[in-house]
Amino acid sequence: LDCPTLVVHSDAIGPDGKISASAKDLSNEEKFAAAVETLRQGGELAREAGCTLVLEALNTNTQPGCYLHDSETARRIIDHVDSPHVRLLYDIWHMEQMEGEIQATVRSLGSRIGYIHIADSCGRHEPGTGAIDFEAFNQSLIDIGYDGVLGFELTPATDSWDACETIRAF
Repeated sequence: LDCPTLVVHSDAIGPDGKISASAKDLSNEEKFAAAVETLRQGGELAREAGCTLVLEALNTNTQPGCYLHDSETARRIIDHVDSPHVRLLYDIWHMEQMEGEIQATVRSLGSRIGYIHIADSCGRHEPGTGAIDFEAFNQSLIDIGYDGVLGFELTPATDSWDACETIRAF
């Protein structure tokens, strides 16, 4: 595909954009082991292709049944895989809902983060429209020396032009 980063999830996502939760018969331990093995193999393919896989945890409010829904499990998977071609996609909108404390979590994850999705909580709009303290969040990125991609995965509060102006000021 000739792209530097590919997003991966712990569960299949159906055509409606929702988790299919097709592995209901597996225990969490079996899901963890399967994720580690799959990402070890995928990490090798990513290395050969010159790209990085980023594993995204999702919230269970909008994605019920999702196995990977917290930063700690994602961190453990990434650590077990132990490949520079497998990192974490930290989505602040999802993790604010599941865990809160996003600044402390970003600091604890540090170099494991390979990509960040940004949207304010709770409306999933541009920064400054909800409850997230983006000044503190930006400081947490500075603290860990993050210099990767920031993807703005949001729905504009008013219109796309205004959202782009807000993002430029971010």
